[in-house]
This record gives sequence, structure tokens and C-alpha cells, in this order.
Amino acid sequence: MKAKILLPLVLGLPVSALADDLFISEYIEGSSNNKAIEIYNPTDTAIDLTGYRLEIYSNGGTSAGTTIALSGMLASGDVYVVADNDADSAILAVTDQTSTSSFYNGDDAILLVNGTAVVDSFGQLGVDPGSYWESNGVRTQNRTLVRKASVTAGDIVPDDAFDVSLQWEQYSEDYFANLGAHNSDGDTGGGDDDEDLTDVCTNCPDLDKVADAATFDPVSYYAPVQTEIDANSPLEFIKMALNTVISADHTVLSYSEVWTALTETDEDPANPDNVVLFYSGISLPKTSNQSGVNNDDFWNREHIWPNSHGFSSDSYEGYTDIHHLRPEDVTVNGSRGNLDFDYSDSPLAEAPENRIDGDSFEPRDAVKG
Repeated sequence: MKAKILLPLVLGLPVSALADDLFISEYIEGSSNNKAIEIYNPTDTAIDLTGYRLEIYSNGGTSAGTTIALSGMLASGDVYVVADNDADSAILAVTDQTSTSSFYNGDDAILLVNGTAVVDSFGQLGVDPGSYWESNGVRTQNRTLVRKASVTAGDIVPDDAFDVSLQWEQYSEDYFANLGAHNSDGDTGGGDDDEDLTDVCTNCPDLDKVADAATFDPVSYYAPVQTEIDANSPLEFIKMALNTVISADHTVLSYSEVWTALTETDEDPANPDNVVLFYSGISLPKTSNQSGVNNDDFWNREHIWPNSHGFSSDSYEGYTDIHHLRPEDVTVNGSRGNLDFDYSDSPLAEAPENRIDGDSFEPRDAVKG
């Protein structure tokens, strides 16, 4: 195969713990002809693809409109990419097999079949969801979807209910950086056990951790406040004590250090190499940040409270306060601009769970307070 290999880390598990058949590891439903399916071999042996095929079922149909027979050998831990022959050159560079057959749209079911046996399925056979399947902000149209590392086997029941958010991580339209390799090691790492954050994103400074949450003792922390409460002190005294406690030992970040901090505060719990974008809900690699890079599909530092409302430059501490800074896609970040939050009229084209009009921006329900 052309694609690079990432061997699964079994972390002491016996070989028998590995999955016993192929599964679909990436789905690209991009603009124009940017369509590709990546198939992963999680087993400990090479698999002959003779007899395997992709079947595409359009618009809720139960008869395959397109069948693509696979060929060759797929090594253990390797991937096999099937793509539209007119796809973007970045896709074709890691593609093992192209096809001139009609590919799929966001509302079409896809089966990976070996002989008469279904070994994996995407979507729900016999169901037309409209334009796409969607759950928890993850959808199957104009998106790249990557199988979560915790998934080690395919869905062999093609007509069962399809909740796309359970097994798939979402990336923006025409995002191809993950194509050609798959991580199925189930790693749940991340930065939580490190003393500092080093080389976590592009052009980001290293950052020492401010405190260790594992050692936090709320009783000791709030003891001065509790003392005032127990003494029936006036509310002003209690408020003063609380303000003193929460103001102690603050660390003021530079605006560059905010990049680094956001990789920790907004880490994707399903993929420790990614952050979850605040408005769009998309999971993007931590390294796909807009720091010295001009790419509208990368993530930026979004001020939830517009910096024009009181701190117009990074000379103000509020400008770099990560309590109201979150990662967001560059385009969505630009659409929000400095609009105040309010109920708004129209869905935002780039992230339709959010709404926008001439004088306000309404975030998606999942992030409302």
C-alpha cells in the first residue's frame, strides 16, 4: 500500500485481543469530487482483499447503486484508501484504488462486505435521513470523519440506528491530513500527567502548568471564606474574603501562551491529540492552529467576550484571560466578530447549529450557559 503504517499498540494485551476483520477508518464527503473511504486492518496478519467490496446505497435504497471490488493485500496495521478518480491531489497522493463509479453523498449508506458477510457499515441501510445523518453536532455531509481510536471492530448490522457521534470524530470539509494512516491503539493520553506543555501546537511556546488539579483541596482553599461565614460576618466581608482567595496566585499569560493553554483546557476527551471547537463542535488536531499559518480551516483564539468591549489590546490582562478564550475555526471566528450574544435570526452557514443576524450571534445550544 502507498500509505504509511501506524502499528496498533496493544499495551500488553494478547494477540487474540486484536479485532479479526477490516473496518472503515475514515470517511471523506467533501466539496465536488472529494470523496474517499479509508479501510483499516486492525488484525495481526495481512489480509487478501479478494472478495471484499464497498457497496453504496443511495437515498434510503436497499439495492447497491455502486459496487467497488477491492484487490491486493492489506498489511497488518495498514490502510487501504479508495477515492473518486477526480478527487483532490492531496487525496490521490495516498490513494490505493481510484474509481470512476458514482460515489456517495451525505445521506447514503456504505457497506464493507466480504463475500456475503457485512464486516462494517456506515449510515443506516434502508433509511434516507434527508441531506445527512447528524447527532450531537457531528454530521455526514461536507465533513471528514475519522473513526475514534477506541473503535476496534466494524458495525456488522447495517440497518441498526446510526448515531454518527458515537464512533466518529468530525473534521471540517476538505480536511485530508489524517488520510493514509489510522490510530487504533485506544490511547487516552494527553497532557494531564505532564508537569508542563511542550510542543503541543504549531509555533506555540512551552507552558508550565499553573496548578495540579489532583492535589486541589477545596476545604483548605476556601477556609478563609468559611471562617467569615461561620462568624456571621457581613456579606461585604464574605465577598472580600472570597475575592482575596480567588485572586491569589494568578498567572498572567501572554497572548502566544494562550495557544498552548487552549490545547489543555479544550482537549477533546475522545482524542487527546485534538481540541474541540467551541461553536462548531468539530474536533481538530492541536497542531492545526492558526499561528503563522494562513488556513481558514484551522482554529483560532476566540474571545467569548469580545475584546472590543473593554480590552482592545494584549496589554490588558483580560485580553489573555483563558476563562473567556476558546478555540474556534477561523471562518466561524470571523463570522462572529464582535457581535454580542442574543437570540438571532438565521443559521450560520459554516456551523448551522449557531445563528446570526446583523447585530447578534447565538451560539449552539450545547455551549449556552
